[in-house]
Amino acid sequence: MQELEYSQEDLDRGVDKWRGQSRKGFLELCMLSCVHANTRIYGFAIMEKLSEAGLEIGEGSMYPLLARLVKEKCMAAEWEMKTEGHPRKYYRLTLFGTEFLGRISDERDKDQSAYEVLRKLRDKRDEEGSK
Repeated sequence: MQELEYSQEDLDRGVDKWRGQSRKGFLELCMLSCVHANTRIYGFAIMEKLSEAGLEIGEGSMYPLLARLVKEKCMAAEWEMKTEGHPRKYYRLTLFGTEFLGRISDERDKDQSAYEVLRKLRDKRDEEGSK
């Protein structure tokens, strides 16, 4: 079988496209998990927690996702006016959001398990090929 030629740019572009598609649902799962773990949290704190976990997300991605999760009834949001400082919008999971998080976490675990099985097969093939 003839190999198709490709450049490093082709490979980088393909990985970037895959990362973007893969990351959308994963970020939603991580954001819901973060809010659940903190019970009630404001937007910038979510961004910090995700960053501490190794997930960088910009405000331009995070706030539209939060708005969508509120619209889809996964989260509730309320403004809190402080006597000092800026008002903050706090987010919490709704009952629906908690149930949704449980279900998508289970789905993610199933997907990860399937990938691990396939990865072991790939690794075994690679080991046999190097002998």
